[in-house]
Amino acid sequence: MPISARPLPTQDTATPDPALAMLRLLMQRCRAKALGGHAEGQLAAMVARSKVSEHDGHASDKDMIAAMVSAQDILAATLAGTAAIAEEHGNLLTQDMAIERGQMHEKFAWLLRAHLG
Repeated sequence: MPISARPLPTQDTATPDPALAMLRLLMQRCRAKALGGHAEGQLAAMVARSKVSEHDGHASDKDMIAAMVSAQDILAATLAGTAAIAEEHGNLLTQDMAIERGQMHEKFAWLLRAHLG
């Protein structure tokens, strides 16, 4: 079975496994390549194209958490758009990957919001 057709492994724990996160990233990049796209590999290029602005790191704890909530919301919304485009093109695997990843970002945003009161 080609790697682009294999289901992503899942994890039910609240603490993400770094090895699993790297595997997911690799599989997402392989999926992009399988669809004829470009999988960005340079950090500077990814930062330049990102919708999430880089924070300078000088902020109160509440301001930093609010910035992280904003970033998670942007990622979730971007992935929702990706899922919609994939659905329009009948690409159910990519749609499923985008939905699953978007749900993770929505969960993280919710957890962070809990710290803001």
